Amino acid sequence: MPNRNYVEKKIETKSSLSYEEIIINYLQEKGTITREVTETLLNLSKSGTRKVITKMIEKDLIIQVDKYIVLKEENEKIEKALVLIESM
Repeated sequence: MPNRNYVEKKIETKSSLSYEEIIINYLQEKGTITREVTETLLNLSKSGTRKVITKMIEKDLIIQVDKYIVLKEENEKIEKALVLIESM
């Protein structure tokens, strides 16, 4: 059952980016992120971070591979490259 009191918060930055935008920007720059780094980046608790990550996974923006989180489009590029390598 969804928490109707939960409101997607924004942290104070120069442009007031949403949590999702901050994670996406970080992933575009670094490639991967862990939940622990995300907690620090967003200044959220473990459960708050998990809610943001779960919501992003449900929106098909990111995927989680073991302990790493990557942009879905980047993972698809990696998978295609692996298929090409295996077919050689």
